[in-house]
Amino acid sequence: AYYSADSNKISGKIIMANLTIGLLSENNVDSSVIVISNGTNCVPGQELKNSPLKIENYSTASIFLVLVYEINSLKVDQDGNPIKDENGEEIPVVDKKEDPILDVGYPYLNPSKEISYVGKDNKWVDYLYTSNKTGEQYRCFVSMSAYDKGKEDMETITVIGKDDLKFSRYVGNEYKSTSISFKFQAYAIGAESFGRDISEDPVEDKCLTIVDAIYESENDQFLQT
Repeated sequence: AYYSADSNKISGKIIMANLTIGLLSENNVDSSVIVISNGTNCVPGQELKNSPLKIENYSTASIFLVLVYEINSLKVDQDGNPIKDENGEEIPVVDKKEDPILDVGYPYLNPSKEISYVGKDNKWVDYLYTSNKTGEQYRCFVSMSAYDKGKEDMETITVIGKDDLKFSRYVGNEYKSTSISFKFQAYAIGAESFGRDISEDPVEDKCLTIVDAIYESENDQFLQT
């Protein structure tokens, strides 16, 4: 026979945090659109006179933020109409995902090509993410600090400020005579999700840790909705 004993029962309750964010443009009509008022004949380094792009933070926990963006470009004629090939198809310019295309003042980091550029504002990093799992690449703005709802400047977070958007001076000649459009989508992850404090990690490690975790949670695909 074995001696055995039971303790008294203790119950507990955990309330899971709510991670909720929204993406806003100034006019609040289409949250994924930045309005550009001088949308013709732009050159690298020129202000695009854009409306701001902001993230509304409704979360009940501390979060890191990632704004994934995509650049789509088409060759156009002098009147701005898309040029078509011999098959009647529009001619895209493929984003090689090497140097930066947008410039909003953040440092740029492309670890796979060992390319980095210093920015004027270190709150975010313009990061070229490469998934070790799928090989897919995405351009991302990654927050370097966690945001807490209820603290000053943490409920409405400006990622791209008014008139701060430019095309990078590293944009190549392949973008001459093109029509360029942008797509943005914001993602959040709990700052306590990693089992340790990542706030003091090196910038490259922090970017990879944050984006990798969100990418996995999105079933290995961004920009789905």
